[in-house]
Amino acid sequence: MVSYIDQAIVLRNYNFSDYDRIVWLYSEKHGKIHAIAKSARKIESHLAAKLLLFDRVQLELAVGKNLDTIRSARTLENLSQNLVGDYWKFSAAAAILQLTNLFNPDPKVRDTQQFQLLITALRYFSSTMPGSKILDIYARHLLKVHGFGVDSSYDLIAVLEETLERRLDFVRIVLEGRDSSPKLIQERIF
Repeated sequence: MVSYIDQAIVLRNYNFSDYDRIVWLYSEKHGKIHAIAKSARKIESHLAAKLLLFDRVQLELAVGKNLDTIRSARTLENLSQNLVGDYWKFSAAAAILQLTNLFNPDPKVRDTQQFQLLITALRYFSSTMPGSKILDIYARHLLKVHGFGVDSSYDLIAVLEETLERRLDFVRIVLEGRDSSPKLIQERIF
């Protein structure tokens, strides 16, 4: 089985079967990864404590048909500790993870610039800056990385809504089986 090593931020995780956990990661070299952590919910599992939301981890993954399998994990940076006890910072950090997930719908598409932006934003939660300000700055930079320019907070909200609505329209078109030519895809998403 082919395996690879990469560092990633844990975007989301949820329980699967009795002992396994599905983990969504955003990695430096492979973009968004969907992986399974086998036996991560067992009491004696070493994986459970290393796959916490917001944390930067180094992983060894085995390539799978639908999901990659996490063989080992090591915490590089515990970014979740900055969010403990502060609801507003936690909410802003969760929104940052959600934006990262929404702006990267395709697994395995590499974007090193966005990965660095995500780590930087999560590190800022250790400062005294309000979470809403960090979220606003992250969203502006995220839009710039994806080719959008934004000047004011009003524009930011409008561009985010328009961009996400276009992506949702595209998903609806594909699911309904209508025309999905590359030109239409580009018009709908961007």
